[in-house]
Amino acid sequence: MAQQKNDYDDRSVDGFRMQIEELKLQFVEIDFIMKGSLIERYGKCGKINCKCHKAREYLHGPYFQLTYKEKAKTITKNLTKLEHKWYCKCIENRQKLMKIINKMFEISNEAAQYILKNNNTKK
Repeated sequence: MAQQKNDYDDRSVDGFRMQIEELKLQFVEIDFIMKGSLIERYGKCGKINCKCHKAREYLHGPYFQLTYKEKAKTITKNLTKLEHKWYCKCIENRQKLMKIINKMFEISNEAAQYILKNNNTKK
């Protein structure tokens, strides 16, 4: 397949490509991903004589919850400590992934502006 000749300087665009390639390498480090928010809750029990009714420092917990959207509905799931740790890592991975993708959009936009500007000035 023959390569298409560009009106812009390929060496200048190579800098943008190198930045994209560096970001692509970071994808390999990302494992499972999940959407949602993690919440740590404390609460009072139903026993009237329990210390949790007297002061905040005696509230029961922490109780961990995951909240996310599915088909336009909010889902809340109670989690064990082990599940909380796993979801925490998955959500952190998703945030890293979105950061990489957003950076790729920025670089691609800069490259597009550069290419279009140089194409327009050569006409």
